[in-house]
Amino acid sequence: MFFALGSGLAVKEVWKRACHHILAERWVRSFVKGADVHILENLVTVTPNLHSRLTHAENKLFKADWIGYRSALNQLGFPLEMLDQAMRAICRSAKGKENVNA
Repeated sequence: MFFALGSGLAVKEVWKRACHHILAERWVRSFVKGADVHILENLVTVTPNLHSRLTHAENKLFKADWIGYRSALNQLGFPLEMLDQAMRAICRSAKGKENVNA
């Protein structure tokens, strides 16, 4: 809550944001068994408009177009290192869990 100086009125500002998985939850669960998809390295807060554009870019990921997905993220302003960090963190989260259900 913010107060407008001198007016005596309180101004409430609402921020609309969405939390997006850099590597889609469904994709990770399919290909990296036992990984924690909700680790911070795989999450980013974005505007709803950008979230819909990112979700559309995930179609490339589900079509096994890794290069196209990287390119789409880069065109939307995401550094490729962020994607690489997310992948490394997801793989690390799955290590040691391979035989849990065996």
